[in-house]
Amino acid sequence: VHAAGVMSRALRFDLGDGYSLLLSTDEVGPIAISDDTPRIWNLAPLAEPVTSGWLLNGPFPVDPGRGRLAGSSEDHRSLFGRLGRSLGARLLALHDVAANDWARFAGAVGLDPSEHAARPRFWSRLFGVMRRDLDDPLARCLHADGGYRYLAAERPVVPTGLPQPFDELVCAAEVTRRASGALMDTATFESVRDWPVLSALRRRVVNPEGAEVLRKLGFDGIRPVALSGLLRDEMGTDKRIDPERGKRLGEVITPGGIEKQPLDQERDSILDAAKQVEFRAQDESWRPVGTLNSQLAGREDEKRWCEFAPESTLLHGDYQDAAIEFFKVARNRAGYGPRVDDHLLEWARRASDRDRQRAVLRYLVGGHQGRRLADAVQNHRPPWIPEDPRDIPQDLLPTERQDEFRKLLVLRLGGHEQIEVREPVPPEPSPASAESVLGEIHDRWI
Repeated sequence: VHAAGVMSRALRFDLGDGYSLLLSTDEVGPIAISDDTPRIWNLAPLAEPVTSGWLLNGPFPVDPGRGRLAGSSEDHRSLFGRLGRSLGARLLALHDVAANDWARFAGAVGLDPSEHAARPRFWSRLFGVMRRDLDDPLARCLHADGGYRYLAAERPVVPTGLPQPFDELVCAAEVTRRASGALMDTATFESVRDWPVLSALRRRVVNPEGAEVLRKLGFDGIRPVALSGLLRDEMGTDKRIDPERGKRLGEVITPGGIEKQPLDQERDSILDAAKQVEFRAQDESWRPVGTLNSQLAGREDEKRWCEFAPESTLLHGDYQDAAIEFFKVARNRAGYGPRVDDHLLEWARRASDRDRQRAVLRYLVGGHQGRRLADAVQNHRPPWIPEDPRDIPQDLLPTERQDEFRKLLVLRLGGHEQIEVREPVPPEPSPASAESVLGEIHDRWI
């Protein structure tokens, strides 16, 4: 092709009956013709306002002034539909020639036959040129029943627009999903690319822009896949999160992460999905996440009651680090919050070993719900606590400041004698985090 004194390469597709389509190329692949170049020709350019990236020449019927196409709009669409069916067959033949002998094809087109990325770049460039047709009322008729639609349906030529290893060219007929929600963010998509449920979608998922092009080409039924949807699938039908799966999920979904872009746009759906899971307890049973406690979950009060809680209510020790982060997310909406009457009192009554009993007494004196638990204990006294709290065995008391602890304990449990004691002055508190403040507010309301 010679334009403005510059020679360039082009592919010419013979569409039959004297019509041909010219597609300009450079050292990478197809490129769109400059916008100021007329698109439709009958030896001379016609003033048809087509916004394609190619040139089309042929014996078009023209009006008396030879400036526009003759006939009705329906006639024009019918002609372009026929030419599109021919173009589709030619594009398919071009693909097969390139696949069978890439070196020869690349040499003829002016590409580097040794470069590994040359093939996908060529077909990605063709995708970019042809997608321009879909916004033009006449040019898109080429692809209604042929053209690029035919090629894309038969061969893997469509770029996904996604990170590795999902950046392979795909066949449009096999695409079923499009990335949506937080997965439209490249970094987020890359963070979950090793999730088995996403790996299963390889070669079947594209980015939103690619999905929109395929929709315009007539490939319907491409459904969105968001991070919350992947989470539901990753949870499985049993919704049981073992430590390995918890680690995988917690490396992406954290209490802080769901409050920030891009995960915040799926925050509610992520929490609604996560609250349904079960985790393994210390007694090896599977329990709903809202019934489990962990000393690693953050709040100081939870650490205290974990010391006397039954093993069936404690998260298994195999959950660590990232798995704990997902545990906290899952528990966010699961109705978690041990209450005195329903939980802590029963745990205190079931404290059968000395370590748990000591922990109960420490909680009565220093726990956030310690006063309320002490009131409940007076009405439903555990069998291991004497009627007169002054008779509590010495080995259940702390070794330091034992007398002061006993006096406080007697006061909490309704001792009958007046005991002069000053409540210990609490140390100057360190600045509280937003999470701990909200947690305390939640517990107080409960």
